[in-house]
Amino acid sequence: MLFNSFQYWIFFLIVAVLFYSMPFRIGKLLLLCASYVFYMWWDPRFIVLILTSTVVDYFLGIWLEVTTGRRKKLLLAISLVVNLGILGFFKYYDFFAGSLAGLLHIPKSSVVLQIVLPVGVSFYSFASLSLAASAGDHDSERYHSCYIWSVKKDGFCRSFLGRVRLVL
Repeated sequence: MLFNSFQYWIFFLIVAVLFYSMPFRIGKLLLLCASYVFYMWWDPRFIVLILTSTVVDYFLGIWLEVTTGRRKKLLLAISLVVNLGILGFFKYYDFFAGSLAGLLHIPKSSVVLQIVLPVGVSFYSFASLSLAASAGDHDSERYHSCYIWSVKKDGFCRSFLGRVRLVL
């Protein structure tokens, strides 16, 4: 579903009407679910990526609140590895595997997976990293204002419909 399609505008209208006809707390949950439906519209398999990123950084955010020192750095490193691992695999695996195969004179077809790049993988990977970094910095105004760690808020702040709504 594209932002400029008729299908999107029907979806958006339904979500907007439902959102404004219910209490705000439930409406935020509706927006989160609608955002994930919107993301899955292109290819439902890739919802696993955004959910993995959301769940990992949700728990890391909770642990970052209560830890200090080296342990905090370890938790931030785990967030980096998970999120940049997802991004790196989907964006760069075929490029590097194909280049290495060319250097070693191995047929590219034996190492290249022809991976489809998920929509928005860079966006939610970096959004996830910024949320983890904000949780690691208790003095961060951003952390205290919007990104208090809850599944609803964390998932909503990185999902696409949430960004569209914040712009409106």
